[in-house]
Amino acid sequence: RLSQACARDLRREETRRVDIEAFSPSLQQPIPVASIRDVGDFLSRRLMVTHNQNHADIRTASRLHMIHGTVLNITSFLALWMEHSHTDGDKFTLCKLPPLDNSVGRSPSS
Repeated sequence: RLSQACARDLRREETRRVDIEAFSPSLQQPIPVASIRDVGDFLSRRLMVTHNQNHADIRTASRLHMIHGTVLNITSFLALWMEHSHTDGDKFTLCKLPPLDNSVGRSPSS
């Protein structure tokens, strides 16, 4: 699911954050597996990064607005995948592979 963070959950540099979450049966709550953050011009003001045709006066130059994100949190994703793939007992199956075809790589017999 997509979840937009409320103001009290944002970090100091964030103006907006959207998380992609997956449900965890063991925790009975959604866990974020990816996110996109809008940090506005917070970083560019501190690093003095600007874009302008005239680089002579940095005070009048426009500040960069930045967006960054996490495409996939591998640790959380694998934990959730294993949790959803759990079978009876102590075993789990991530995905069932089709049986190998023994004729692959052999020349056809006549």
